[in-house]
Amino acid sequence: MKHLSWLVTVPITAIVVIFAVANRMPVEIDLFPLPWSPVLPAYLLVLGSLFLGFLVGAGVAWLAAGPKRRRLRRRAAAADALAREVDELRRRETPTPTAAPPAPPAATLPAAPVAAGSLPASRSA
Repeated sequence: MKHLSWLVTVPITAIVVIFAVANRMPVEIDLFPLPWSPVLPAYLLVLGSLFLGFLVGAGVAWLAAGPKRRRLRRRAAAADALAREVDELRRRETPTPTAAPPAPPAATLPAAPVAAGSLPASRSA
């Protein structure tokens, strides 16, 4: 991209310089209702008019894009609010890590007395 800007800038600058050198003769501008009548070089008059036209066009484009910029700011604010809400809901939904309930000790159950004849006999072959 940097090289592309140079490819555009250098020829345009060369054209402007050639134009300025070729049009150095003075031109009188009659500003009718005003009492002034300035004498300027022709290149200054042309380039100044182009620059003034650029500024007016940029201002009109900026003013015309105002509603779109406003709409984009509102949408960005709404998206930020929704993102905060999603984060809050995810925090509420995620269970907080709690300690596992302790396992009952194995020795707390009383041992039942075993009668001598109550055990099934083992089969032996």
